[in-house]
Amino acid sequence: ALLTSFILHPMLQSWDGVDEAWAATVGICVVELILLLLILCRALQSAITICIAEEGSYRRWYSVQYVFWKSIPELTSYSAMRLLHFVTPSVLKADGAKFYRNSKTRWGVHGKCLVARKWLKFVLTRLFCLGIGIDAFLFKVRQANS
Repeated sequence: ALLTSFILHPMLQSWDGVDEAWAATVGICVVELILLLLILCRALQSAITICIAEEGSYRRWYSVQYVFWKSIPELTSYSAMRLLHFVTPSVLKADGAKFYRNSKTRWGVHGKCLVARKWLKFVLTRLFCLGIGIDAFLFKVRQANS
């Protein structure tokens, strides 16, 4: 795995007898588990909100919608390769256009610092999705070939 090996290589140089391919495989698995835990935590947060929010409140119904329309479908087909969805040209173009529109209208009134921070987050998250998604894809291709 490309990115995982690049990140883990400096850390593993001091360890004798550690196979970098094995470490990269473990790295991909750890990233998948962390992302899965984040999805589970968000679903649990929504479930708790459903239980404690006032009956008929917006927060309660938003949480119900989130659990049934977002969390459950994400958990049924979870894979780190799904991160590649966010860097496909059509999604990247649509999200970039939305960010551009928001930076001109909604965020523009709050100053250039907020706009720069939002764009930096957008670019960094897409680069993260690209790196981890490609690593997961290559890991699964290697797994299928062996």
